[in-house]
Amino acid sequence: MNPVEDSFFHYMDELSVLMPDMPDVYLEKRKDAGDDGRHYAYCMVDGGDILIAYAPDMPDLPDPQINGLVLHEIGHAIDFAYSQDHLEMLLDVRLSDDPEERADQIVEYVFGETIQYELPEYIQCVGVDCEGGARPEGLR
Repeated sequence: MNPVEDSFFHYMDELSVLMPDMPDVYLEKRKDAGDDGRHYAYCMVDGGDILIAYAPDMPDLPDPQINGLVLHEIGHAIDFAYSQDHLEMLLDVRLSDDPEERADQIVEYVFGETIQYELPEYIQCVGVDCEGGARPEGLR
């Protein structure tokens, strides 16, 4: 395995305890997941399955960024699996209408991790070695 897969399976194992009815989420390395910029992964529904795709160069990133990116995409996966109303009731919180902000909020309420954004590319990161800040307004 590589660090992206290690991170993904670690958090999915944790999620299976926190949300046992969460449907399966699949991980796949795909060239189209990266753009030589700040994008290294995406999440989508593919034929009814939830897929997280990651760029071939994502394993080269520092662990705090890998974990932040993986968690952010898992936040999207949770968002795809449940309605916003259901998540708000389950988490007892009002979630953002912006899907990117909502993914970060879901991560914070489910995993207790705050997604931060490190300069200069504003790549997601988590943990004590993360030196980021809040998500910039309008960032996609």
